[in-house]
Amino acid sequence: MPVPVDWSRADLEPLVFARSGWSCDLCRMYLPGRAYSLQHRRARGAGGRRGGVLDTPWNLILMCGSATTGCHGWVEQTGEGRRWGQDHGFVIRGEARDPASVPMFRHRRDWVIPSVDEHGVGVWLPAEPDGVLT
Repeated sequence: MPVPVDWSRADLEPLVFARSGWSCDLCRMYLPGRAYSLQHRRARGAGGRRGGVLDTPWNLILMCGSATTGCHGWVEQTGEGRRWGQDHGFVIRGEARDPASVPMFRHRRDWVIPSVDEHGVGVWLPAEPDGVLT
């Protein structure tokens, strides 16, 4: 797990975009020129402000759309999407769950944990659905 540091939004956005290859982490849509947003897997209202995890590489992922459109809107605004997002690591409820140890089902294909390496480069750590790194 990376050592917690203070991350600025100016540092995080390029890190998240590069780690995601400029594509939505759910549907794989290539995003240049399209609507996108950074999704907080553990949102402010779900305890994201506590513990210094809100704006960190392991809590932010890239999604197409806004909080009301695209994949981001689906996991935020629909019952089916919210349940799927919670079951697959795109939405983390409750502050007891640390985003650095909660895997997500990226591109509906691979279980991974968003992270950063020792050089500050965004990486995906392979993981099992239960959070065990592979």
